[in-house]
Amino acid sequence: CQCGRVLQGLIKPSECPLFGKSCTADHPVGACMVSVEGSCAAWYKYGYSSGGSTWED
Repeated sequence: CQCGRVLQGLIKPSECPLFGKSCTADHPVGACMVSVEGSCAAWYKYGYSSGGSTWED
């Protein structure tokens, strides 16, 4: 889990190797996914919009 690096702004949640694979909203690995207000949980639920891209791209 790269939660610390996500919170520091060093990586995006989608850049964590666990994100969307072994770490999901149903099976969170780190604190950022456990809370519905966590950065990874929000990214997982809503994705992001930047030029039409989403974390699934």
